[in-house]
Amino acid sequence: MIQILAFITATFMGIVGLTYSYSIMKGKIKPVVTTWFLFSVTVALSLSSYLLTATHSFTGNMINVADVAMCWTILLVLVFKNKSAVLHFTKFEIFCLSLSGIIVVFWALTREHAAANVLLQIVLTIAYFPTLVHVWHAEHNTEPLTIWVINWIATLAGFIASILKQDSLGSLYGLRALVLISVLLVLMIRIKRKEGIKSTI
Repeated sequence: MIQILAFITATFMGIVGLTYSYSIMKGKIKPVVTTWFLFSVTVALSLSSYLLTATHSFTGNMINVADVAMCWTILLVLVFKNKSAVLHFTKFEIFCLSLSGIIVVFWALTREHAAANVLLQIVLTIAYFPTLVHVWHAEHNTEPLTIWVINWIATLAGFIASILKQDSLGSLYGLRALVLISVLLVLMIRIKRKEGIKSTI
């Protein structure tokens, strides 16, 4: 069962990454390069700290494994699509990257892999806030709802796998991701309902 759930997570998140990348290349969506750089670096650090713990396993934290592949694929596609673009990090992004840097220093000095992993989940949660605020204030949904639903299903499958595996760090990563994606989906559905109400007036 755990292997099947992990396979579902890897497959569905692969579909999300490829579909999202295709939409970027076709110009259907225009994500911010620096935002994906922030996520790519932080999820990679999260996975690195996790793999150095004594209880690590790929099936126990497949969400993080798939997240790294997905985020870096999307980032590379964005960089390719915006070859001439100059990166401009916002103060908030610089703040999050600085937090990640401080955690890396703490990690290097203490070798507390699990503690570093937990702290990185906090950074990933904070890093989501601008996206949630943007969607809350948006009049139209610019993100593909279907892709995020698939992402939610993949995350749920991975979270259940982590629980069955009794992987505490994997479960924490999955719970964080599941809650944030759920909130994002609720906000997207809210926009769809608002658009539907406006169209009937």
